[in-house]
Amino acid sequence: MSDSKLNFPVDCLRVLAGSGSIHSKMADVLPILRGSTGASRAYIFRNENDPVLGLCMTHIHESCAQGVSPQIDLPDLKRLPYSENGSILLPCLQAHRPYAGLTSEMTGRDRELMSRQGILSVLIVPIFSDDMLWGFIGFDDTENQRSWQPEETEILRGIADALGMEISRDNRNSLLRESKENFRRFFDSMDDIAVVATVEGAILYSNRAAREQLGYSSAELEGMSIPDLHQETRRGEARAVLISIPKGQRTKVPSPFRRRMAASLPWKRRSGPGNGAERTACSEYPETAPRRGRRLISSRGSSGTIPLPWRCLHSRTGSFRMLTSLSWK
Repeated sequence: MSDSKLNFPVDCLRVLAGSGSIHSKMADVLPILRGSTGASRAYIFRNENDPVLGLCMTHIHESCAQGVSPQIDLPDLKRLPYSENGSILLPCLQAHRPYAGLTSEMTGRDRELMSRQGILSVLIVPIFSDDMLWGFIGFDDTENQRSWQPEETEILRGIADALGMEISRDNRNSLLRESKENFRRFFDSMDDIAVVATVEGAILYSNRAAREQLGYSSAELEGMSIPDLHQETRRGEARAVLISIPKGQRTKVPSPFRRRMAASLPWKRRSGPGNGAERTACSEYPETAPRRGRRLISSRGSSGTIPLPWRCLHSRTGSFRMLTSLSWK
């Protein structure tokens, strides 16, 4: 590899640090790697477990030099078991070591597969994501029986490590997005009135029950604060509650909600501090709740109220809280 091409890691890292999906970044990095190394092909395989075949590899991305035939659509390169590639490749990759080989020195299935693709020499560099062998980057030479230099393989290992870290970050972001979506679905399915608000009380998000029972649209609620949900004469008290409840300084707060058309919801409320990051703000029931329901509730609370429906959930940074209150139909 010439000195003029040793700057390509910067280009690869710039791609990986940019915007776009992880797969678009892989597709953009491969041409840089292939062109800079002078390889005939550069490609990425992803690992996957098969209950019958064991650990398998699947070809997912590829970049080919002009005149070199792509191999990504070969059926043999989909869910190809490592067990069919001799006993050397998998242990080598699992030990965080690149694998380099000449087709002329291979035997059996390995030699057959390499020869069919016109490969004379190959370099395979492992990709690890969160300490698990995620897959590998491969480099084929179809023109020369190439011996890869140590400085080349070390640079490529660094690129593979950076790609592995980006895969890990993308996986965490995907889990976070899924968790947020699950929470949002759960949040909207609750029969309790619930909102997410900042520590100052500004409403960020409201659930279906809040919108339907209070009579406000989502946009209207998101322009309000928690005290705005209460009668005008009680808003000062509501502001004080927002400050005092997380500190465990208030336990009873009789302050009803108001509907959009100025009617109020006759709720009784009890509050108290919770444990850890979660604090119970208030529990509520409407004064119109059936007596039977109140008796059932009173068996779980000393004052005939539900202990938990109004809650204050703080983020780790303390930037928001979620307040919920039980609704009755």
